[in-house]
Amino acid sequence: MKHRSVYCVVVVTMLGALAGCITPPPAPAPPTIHSVEVSPQPAGPGDTVSVRIDASHPTAVYNGIPLALTNPQGSSVPVDDCSWTIEHQGEDQTRATITIACALPTVVSNGTWTLTYRVNYYPLTDYPFQAPPPPPSTATFEVAGGSDDVSPPTLESYSVAPEVVTRSTPFTVTARVRDDSGIVFGIWNLPNSRNITFAGSSFSKTCRDGTSTPVSATEADVVFVCEGGWIGPVGPMTGQFTGTLVVQDALYNTARLPLTVDVQSGA
Repeated sequence: MKHRSVYCVVVVTMLGALAGCITPPPAPAPPTIHSVEVSPQPAGPGDTVSVRIDASHPTAVYNGIPLALTNPQGSSVPVDDCSWTIEHQGEDQTRATITIACALPTVVSNGTWTLTYRVNYYPLTDYPFQAPPPPPSTATFEVAGGSDDVSPPTLESYSVAPEVVTRSTPFTVTARVRDDSGIVFGIWNLPNSRNITFAGSSFSKTCRDGTSTPVSATEADVVFVCEGGWIGPVGPMTGQFTGTLVVQDALYNTARLPLTVDVQSGA
């Protein structure tokens, strides 16, 4: 009985130690946002929008970084033209004013824009785990004097050369696209948007690194040179194979345009 009691004490002690190791303390509270001021309001094409954030945290306010910029159509706009600065109140690091400045494009959509940002803090020095990032915050601002165009680009025409495509035939696809706000090919936040994959009937072929050549201020020719073999079963293939061409206009309105290639058997 005596040995059993000692064993029980050891087991209970070890379980208590393990429980202490795997139970993290509460995560630090995120910074407090006291106020947000946006100027100018409304903004215009090419303006620099400044978002001034008054924030505090019990340890220290570290910085404020822009995460995303969204236009009125819900499309993401790069934050490459955004920057941030921070000012603390003297030696007091627990409260700061952060200014995030974003230069708007010269071709810009009218309506309500949203800036998503995060105010970061210095984590507590005695916090034994990786502190989770604070949740993001948002600020909205209006844009006027820009464009009301919300229509994506349209497909004017396309052609395939040679007209007769077989399994082993290299071919070229040329698509003419149009938009009143101009054509942008190669979407910044969509990987492989310069490629097109034709697929159907268990076969597929990806044509990579398409090119875009302006024809006018509102039109462009997008060209894919398709080389190499098709992926699929051994033997002849026949049918129509469809791929999706992805293009945007200068206002980030996105079009997904179907293109079809006819493939004949015997290759």
